[in-house]
Amino acid sequence: MKRLLALSRRKVKAKPLLPREIDQKLVPPAWKKAVFSNPDLPQGSVDRDAYVVCVLEQLYRALGRRDVFASPSNRWSDPGRGCWTGRSGSRCKPTCCTA
Repeated sequence: MKRLLALSRRKVKAKPLLPREIDQKLVPPAWKKAVFSNPDLPQGSVDRDAYVVCVLEQLYRALGRRDVFASPSNRWSDPGRGCWTGRSGSRCKPTCCTA
């Protein structure tokens, strides 16, 4: 995510983005054609715009599944943060379950 800002400023017509410069594990099969096969770009280069949208979509889905957390945030934070489990079980309830 830290590299997305630098990628957004990059002039890809002057210096195309190469596959070794991105994290290919973040590109699911549904996005591979859009990211790696843009006919308007030189052979073997990566479509920067498609890659950025792909990574942002993956982040959004991970936030929804609570696989990653944004801090400070009430909606997207870790509900179990600050809680601990002792012998008697959970000592606190996440804020999403207290209503």
